Formats: sequence, C-alpha cells, structure tokens
Amino acid sequence: MPTMAITNMAGEKVGEIEASEVWFASPVHEDLIHQALVVVDRKLKRYAGRTKTRAEIKRTKAKWYRQKGTGRARHGSRAAPLFVGGSKAHGPRGVAAAAARMPRKMRRKALYSALSAQAGDGRVVVVDGIELDEIRTKAIVEMLEALRCRGNVLVLLSEEEYLDQYI
Repeated sequence: MPTMAITNMAGEKVGEIEASEVWFASPVHEDLIHQALVVVDRKLKRYAGRTKTRAEIKRTKAKWYRQKGTGRARHGSRAAPLFVGGSKAHGPRGVAAAAARMPRKMRRKALYSALSAQAGDGRVVVVDGIELDEIRTKAIVEMLEALRCRGNVLVLLSEEEYLDQYI
C-alpha cells in the first residue's frame, strides 16, 4: 500500500497514512482519462442555436394558389424556406450531435487513474485537520500557501468535519 505524508495547516509533516491501492496505486490510463474529459466537455457544452422547421412556423398551411393554370411555379405552404418569413432549411437544432455518455466502470477507472497520476507526481496533500477561528477566505489562502498548493485545488472534508464546523 502506498504511504502518504500527513501535514498540518502550517505545512509541517505530522505523520503518515496508508492510502488505498485502488485509489492511489492503479495503473495510469491516459487514453481513458482523455475520454472522460471529452465526455465532461460535451456535457458542459451549450448548443444554443435553434431554428424552426416549416412545421413550427405560425403561418397558414393552405396552398398559396392553385397548382395549375397560373403560369407560375407550383408552391405549397408559405412557411417553406424559400419565402420571407418561412423556415430555415437545415438550420441548427439545438441538440447534441451524439449523447455524451461513459459507462460507470470506465468513469471509475478514469478517476482512479487520475488520482494515481496526481499522487505519483506528489500533488496530493493530506491535511490533519482544518480548524479555523472564523470562516474567512484569507485564512484558507494562507493555509494553501503554507501547503504549497497553487492553481485549482480540491478540498475534501469528512462528513463529520463538515457537519461539526460549518452547519
């Protein structure tokens, strides 16, 4: 089992903890991590453009004029894309091209791979406990600077800590 250092809020080493092999010692599958990120990006993407089809245009469905004998081209509804105020031919529909989905076992394996890669690079920090006099951003920023955490940071609390301190 891999061991990880436990630090306090000041960044000093307090002890060691044995981490789960499943979470922090699995093989790193870069392709699977990439696939999981693509799925997340697709789910977050907004498909904002949407045009109406000729069935959704609020115009009469009656034939504009008779089919034969006028000397003009034959036409049906005025909601056709050809006319002003009509629909848009082959316009955007506002839906995803393909459903972004990934099986549960693959998602878990990608998560374990990402955590293992981060732990292997020494980017996972285990903190003994977070004890604040009052909830202030400045205190958290100072703690993160002492722990040498930069960029995006994920802070996970146990359920007991969350309930005791923040509710």
